[in-house]
Amino acid sequence: MHEFRSLVGIAKKPVTISTTLHGNNASCAPDAPPLRVAAGRIDFENVSFAYNAARPLLRNVSFSVLPGETVAFVGESGSGKTTVGRLLLRLYDPTEGRVLIDGQDVRDVTQAPPTPSY
Repeated sequence: MHEFRSLVGIAKKPVTISTTLHGNNASCAPDAPPLRVAAGRIDFENVSFAYNAARPLLRNVSFSVLPGETVAFVGESGSGKTTVGRLLLRLYDPTEGRVLIDGQDVRDVTQAPPTPSY
């Protein structure tokens, strides 16, 4: 029961974006422009990633999610489902390939909240 209370306490603690985003291998240039989200298209182009170079997790993954589409990733534990989300949120950068939002490589824009384009 004590462990459960500890978990609830952790969940109530505020988390800052900068701690989360910069704790891994992703960083942005100080002069990077903000991400401009218009339609919301997502493209993974030939993305590869490994937490450990000896054990690649994603190899040459490509897919597109069009605005308004709902996509689900299904697979065994450890197959890379969560990693896809982490790459999209830029908690990590791919070792190869590109992750694009509305045609913008997420490595070329700031990690600040996106700016809507109207």
